[in-house]
Amino acid sequence: MTVGFGIALIGCAAIVGCNIVTPIAYAVHGPGRVKAQYKLNAEATTVIFIDDPSNRVSQRRLRAQIGQSAQDVLLAKKAVVDMIDTRATLTASAKERHGKMLSTQEIGEAVGADIVIWGLLSEFTLSADGVSNLPEATMQVKVMDVATGESWPEGDDFFPLSLRLGQQPGFAPRSTSDTLEGEAKLADRLGVALAQMFYNHDITESVRR
Repeated sequence: MTVGFGIALIGCAAIVGCNIVTPIAYAVHGPGRVKAQYKLNAEATTVIFIDDPSNRVSQRRLRAQIGQSAQDVLLAKKAVVDMIDTRATLTASAKERHGKMLSTQEIGEAVGADIVIWGLLSEFTLSADGVSNLPEATMQVKVMDVATGESWPEGDDFFPLSLRLGQQPGFAPRSTSDTLEGEAKLADRLGVALAQMFYNHDITESVRR
């Protein structure tokens, strides 16, 4: 199955107007195995676009880091064999066409991708209450076929992906170096969680267990 999404505007108005698919726990099949939520076409040229219209991350490099982490895992697991560097989408997303920001589908066209894995960030924090050291992140995920206008999930729906690393030692990071270190770790793990949506894996490998 290949997919796409018409000309959805970047960020889908920061989730407003978009539908979120009811969260579904990863289906476990067999001893300690976690089933993929969706199987990608391994031969299709694929790119990951991490979108952050609400500025949930402090620096653009974190978006690139999430995408890089995900693409490295997908390639290593051979879920996809041909991927365009995620950083190309960040460059394309900054451009305009006819005075409007490019849609996600247009970004895919601009970088030469067949498939776009669109991750729309809705939460990225090291401490929701400003005291505890409890990193967590949430993104809404859609897989889009650039040519056909089909998508998974269909229509305006997104698949919700949530990651909570659990209580970390100490309190919320106070220094710049601690914050940068914590954000980098969370970005890496979120990228792995995104990739794991698309291949079967052992439950002991899952970052969401």
